[in-house]
Amino acid sequence: MSAEALLAALMPVAASLPLAPLQHTATFILGCILRRHADMFARLRELGNATFLIDVTNSPVLFVLTPGAVTPSIEILRREDNPPAASATISGPLPALLLLLQGRVDGDALFFSRALSIKGDMAAVLCLRNALDGAEIDLIDDVAARFGPAAGLARRAIQFHGRMGMRAGRALSLLQAAHATQASGRSRASHG
Repeated sequence: MSAEALLAALMPVAASLPLAPLQHTATFILGCILRRHADMFARLRELGNATFLIDVTNSPVLFVLTPGAVTPSIEILRREDNPPAASATISGPLPALLLLLQGRVDGDALFFSRALSIKGDMAAVLCLRNALDGAEIDLIDDVAARFGPAAGLARRAIQFHGRMGMRAGRALSLLQAAHATQASGRSRASHG
């Protein structure tokens, strides 16, 4: 299971979770990437405290990334929250953003195909893109590596939880559809 499939499966569940566990998870993942790709973050130091608002268009949450700070950070906000001003905003669906993060797709191709939208400081975005290009990030491997000798077991556990997340996401979608159908039926009955 790919990181794209895993995170895409978990996004519907994210709407019903408090932000604290999501924030903890995002910070942990950023730390895993930082450990394995310190050279990439060293190249991003020239950005200083520039922030990127990552607008995952098919998600209930937004990410505020500050990759060039002395201590890189990520903050999760609900879509309805008032996000802080950012140096640049990168918008797109989760699979496209994850493919871009992991260098599995050309950012220019995503931009020109309109899968991604970019606003703000283009020099900062270009610096971020150039740093990501050669980093060879693999989210599942980067997180699993944090577990040292148990990395193989961690990788399998992540993939297992991804499959469970996909099932939970499908079940949640079915429940939401059933609830909407039931509410629609009640509405028609009260008006009819």
